[in-house]
Amino acid sequence: MAEVVEVLDRQTAALTLCDAHGRSLLTLAITVTGNRKVAERLTVRAIVELSGQPDLCERLELAEQRRELCRAVFHQAAAFRSRTRPDPELPAPVRRLRNVPALNRLAVLLCVFGGHTLRQLADLLELPELDAAHLLRDGLQRI
Repeated sequence: MAEVVEVLDRQTAALTLCDAHGRSLLTLAITVTGNRKVAERLTVRAIVELSGQPDLCERLELAEQRRELCRAVFHQAAAFRSRTRPDPELPAPVRRLRNVPALNRLAVLLCVFGGHTLRQLADLLELPELDAAHLLRDGLQRI
């Protein structure tokens, strides 16, 4: 019986994380990998891994959860990308993102494609809002 409760708790935690962060994580993964199926797998993997640590999941604030999940998805997506060639069918702005430095790319992905505000970006990266704005500006200029 305790095992069933633990499985249900993990499922509930995974669904909660997915509802709160899934769209942003998927957007990040698609943009970095250029492959929707791979991006979905990476997103699910990151959510399942964090939801499998209920103590950690409960301790983290929403922004800290997103930061951990974004970090996991980004590293996995970058590893995938390094093993594959860019898809020529990607739109030009997305292909150009591949040449943008990581922090600038993350700012563009989260704010332009993920719908985050500058304040949310600054909180996520633990930076002053002005620095987050500079990251976004520089990233957009490089596209």
